[in-house]
Formats: sequence, structure tokens, C-alpha cells
Amino acid sequence: MKNTMEYKYWIVISPYVYIVCYNNNYLLYNTMNGKHIEGDDKEIAEVITKLTMDNAHWMCPITEDNDSIDHFVNDIKEKFIGDRIEAEYIHSAVQSYPIKNIQRDIKRYKGNIDYNTDNNIIRYVHELSIYVNSDCPSKCKNCDKTYKQYLFCHKNAESTSINKEALLSFLRKQKLPSLYRINILGGNIWEYDNLSELRTELLSFENISLYLYTNIFNFDPSIINKITPREYIVVLVEVNDKPIEEKFFAHEKIQYQFFVSSNKAIENVYEIIETYRLCNYQMKPLYIGNNDEFFRQNVYINKDDIFAKIHSFDNIFRNGTLNCNYFGHLYVMADGLVYSNIDKKPLGIISKDNIDDIIRKELQYGKTWFKIRNNIKPCNNCLFNNLCPPLSNIEKSMKRNDLCLINKEK
Repeated sequence: MKNTMEYKYWIVISPYVYIVCYNNNYLLYNTMNGKHIEGDDKEIAEVITKLTMDNAHWMCPITEDNDSIDHFVNDIKEKFIGDRIEAEYIHSAVQSYPIKNIQRDIKRYKGNIDYNTDNNIIRYVHELSIYVNSDCPSKCKNCDKTYKQYLFCHKNAESTSINKEALLSFLRKQKLPSLYRINILGGNIWEYDNLSELRTELLSFENISLYLYTNIFNFDPSIINKITPREYIVVLVEVNDKPIEEKFFAHEKIQYQFFVSSNKAIENVYEIIETYRLCNYQMKPLYIGNNDEFFRQNVYINKDDIFAKIHSFDNIFRNGTLNCNYFGHLYVMADGLVYSNIDKKPLGIISKDNIDDIIRKELQYGKTWFKIRNNIKPCNNCLFNNLCPPLSNIEKSMKRNDLCLINKEK
């Protein structure tokens, strides 16, 4: 083994830098200022590989300098990503680097009785969506498509209403300390006979906000006078190329969600916003099977989009561990079946199963809460997989995972 004095200097990478290297491609990202270095130089990739080896502590000795390494060193210094330390001083250098430590990692549940307890896993649930019925008189053109991509009303040919007592019994068997939001959906929720009683019961849960989802065709503005302080109304509006004839109301308790599938639809939404002076709204792209170009123009991301904001290490580690779009969210359908994703198989039923058993099943065998880009093609070999937005049901509807232009930029 060489004596450290035989090295010219050491390259040291700062502990707030995210490092990833696939083959000869590499990315060093400064989580403090957003600056980054990306390249495909084989020699630099070898240096980065040595930096990230066990016990290397993000430090690598350099024996021979050249233009490539010299440029790399200048780059990391300029972007506050790292520095060089002369070999004569390295013997006293101590370098820390970030390690992902998940206190309630699923791996700790298996065979560990201290972690495999109701009190631990029950804390994962923070949002619950309940479909109280399946009846709706409206005939929305893209009902099934929208329902598969977003929280959206939905009707079935067979009329079904949730059993209120079974639902409340299911929720009350265990305290849900992290649950902060409950969404009520249908069908037409206003036709559910027990809606008023259910709302009262659910609001008795501590720290709960209740969101009532209604299609605009079923929305009666007078309902707003009956909304309590912890309740909100979400009005769902599918917008196409034709103007919307319905009226809109600017109110702090009403949020409008516009689902758009064309550029003309976007124009129609902006006209609505301006006409009614709406300030509480969201616009969401809707895939209808034949509007791929619309998504390519308005949804697909590129490197500029990825680096438009600063990504913290917490967010990067989170994206590499769990899916924020799904994690902690359960769905209870009108027939009582419970899902972690309506596009997957049910995890249980409210009349027979406890909520902790359902959570445990998802944690150990489910494919929703932990569906991350690191585990799917082609994202698993992309430098930016932990910087991109998490996977959603839109990708599944489009039958592709990479809604991006990055590969085409190369």
C-alpha cells in the first residue's frame, strides 16, 4: 500500500452532495445551491467510483494529474461540490458523508417484534379516500379514464353504497395518530343517504380535515352554507375543447380541479379563472388515449425542468425509498374493499380485516407504496431517477414510465 505522501493530492466531495454513477455516466449534485456536474468521462467515473466505495468517506487519492482530472477539480471547487487537499495534510482529515437511515424501514419489521407492532405501522396512514356510493346521473365522457389517474368520482353499473357502521367500526378499531385527511367521493356523494351522519362521525376524529369531492354537474352552491370549519369542497371539472357553461364561485372553501386533455382545454380553463376570478384551483393533465402529443408538449420533463428547483437530500432519499404519490394513502370502495391503489388488487375488506393487517400486507407484499423509479425500466439506469417526480397512475395509463425527453436530449 502506498504511503499517502506518494500521492499528489486527494479529491474530497462535500457531504451535502448527491452522487450517482452508472457505468461511465455520473452526476454530482449540490443539494445546497442546485449546481451540478454531469459527464461520461471514463477516468472521472473511476475516480467517483473510488470516492463512493465503502470506507472511502468520499475521498480519493490522485497519483497522476491530467487535463481531465484538473478540469474536474476546478469544476467541483467552482460549484462548491468539493475540493482538493494536498497529500501532506490528508493524514488528519476527517470526512463525513450522508447515510440513509430509515427508522421505520420495512426491513426492520421482518422478524423484529419491537417494530412489528400496531403502534408503529399504524402511523404510516395519513390519508384515506372513501367512496360512499356508485350512483351518478351524469354521463361524463372520460369518467373511467380520469378515475384511473386521479382522485375522481366514479360510478358502476351496479348500485352500491358503503355500510356506514362497518366503515366506522373498521376505522375505530385502532387509533390513527397520523391520519390528517379524509376524502369523500362517489358517484354522486349527495345521493348517499347517510352522508350527513358520516360527516359528523368522521369529524369527531382528532385533527381530521374532510374533503367532499363532487362533479360540477352535481354541485349545488347552496351546500357551501352547510360546510363546517374543517370541511372543504373539491369540485371536479373535466374540460375539453368546448366552452364550459356551468357557473363557478370563488370561495375559500371551494377548490376547483380542472382536468385538461388539450391545449384548447387549457385556454378554456384560463378563461374561466379570469371570468370568475378563481384563486383556489388546480389544473391536471388527463390522458385520454390519443393525446400523446399534448403530454409531450405540456407534461414531459427535461433536464432544465429537473434542475429548475433545488432538491434536498431528504427529498432525494425519500424518492429512492418510497413513492410519495401513494405512500400512506388507502382507498375504501363502496363495496367495502380496501386498496392502496385502485389499479391494484384489494388488500382487505372493512367487514373482516383490521387496518393494521391491511397496512402490513401492503408493506410486505404490496407494489404501490414502494413503487419507485429505481426499480423500473428505463428509469433504473437513469442518473436523474431520484430527482424526478414519483411514478403515478398517469404513467400506467400511458403504458410507459419515462414521461421525459432526457433520452432524446443525448
